[in-house]
Amino acid sequence: MKLGRRLGSDCSDHYVRWMQEVGFVDVQQRMFMWPSCGWPKDPYMKELGRWNQVNILDGLEGFCLALLTRGLDWKKEEVDIFVAKVSRDLRDKKIHAYFPMPVVFGRKPHEHEAVLQ
Repeated sequence: MKLGRRLGSDCSDHYVRWMQEVGFVDVQQRMFMWPSCGWPKDPYMKELGRWNQVNILDGLEGFCLALLTRGLDWKKEEVDIFVAKVSRDLRDKKIHAYFPMPVVFGRKPHEHEAVLQ
């Protein structure tokens, strides 16, 4: 909480409750596992991994700069080295890693439905 807000799994554990608190109904959570890069043999998972890798690599420097310099007082040069190492690992198909992806969804209640608080 050094940055003043929750991040990652500290936050995702609350998604269902938060959606219910603002009035959504039939709220559900599904957990997906996305490969870190194109290492899987399954064509669908391989493509998903490639997209995930591009998404992560495109934002990695920005994510790390904000979190590590503000939250842990790292110097930019330290972050640059860290980002280079993480980028190398994200491109390594020998590392068979997954990212947990919680997806929470619900719907707005219909006009005739009473919302219980």
